[in-house]
Amino acid sequence: MSSVAAPVLPLKPLVLRDRYLAVSVAGLLALGFAGAARAATGSGFGTSWEADSSSAATVQTRILQLGPEVSEILTGRLRYELGFATVEAPATGFLYDSLTISLAKADGSASTVVVTGDVFGLTIAPLTPGGLLAAGGLAATEITPSLPSLAGFTTVFAYNIDVELPPALRGIPLLTTFDFFHNDDGRLSRGYALVVPEPPTWALLLTGGAFAPFVYRRVGGARR
Repeated sequence: MSSVAAPVLPLKPLVLRDRYLAVSVAGLLALGFAGAARAATGSGFGTSWEADSSSAATVQTRILQLGPEVSEILTGRLRYELGFATVEAPATGFLYDSLTISLAKADGSASTVVVTGDVFGLTIAPLTPGGLLAAGGLAATEITPSLPSLAGFTTVFAYNIDVELPPALRGIPLLTTFDFFHNDDGRLSRGYALVVPEPPTWALLLTGGAFAPFVYRRVGGARR
């Protein structure tokens, strides 16, 4: 397995970088995978970044550098959308295909997982004391997947994930990362993620007590 390092780019309101950890395509074919490989596509900001397990890369990553000029950072509010679909079947003691969203400071430090989607559904990571988002909050709302390419899978789901940034992170540049992992089992999985630029309805969410600073739970995926 090898990695291709992305160049260090000067800070801008929004910078995109890709990092791929490659494995042999022959390894996928040996496992009986059928179908043409697809490269990850989309910017991830305003439009979906999409990846699936047909790629020769075990891990496909999209990094978005959000500068203080991005309105969501100035107001301390971020909304993500994550969709995931798979034909894998859930069982214990196995590492499944997954799509993870994480957030970090501009230099990559203090990185914290926000959510992960896999065959079990959506997992909202705990906002632990002392962590990057400890004084903030998270809320997830199930939605209809916005990409038709997720149709036809055994497990399909999509969520809006609303992040309230703590005061210490407001008005400073941040990094958000999308990581799609697949386990080379030959069973197709596909996912997409994006930062949604439109401001969400925060007053309604806060009034309903939707933000839970210390929450760890799985939200079940829809069965098709």
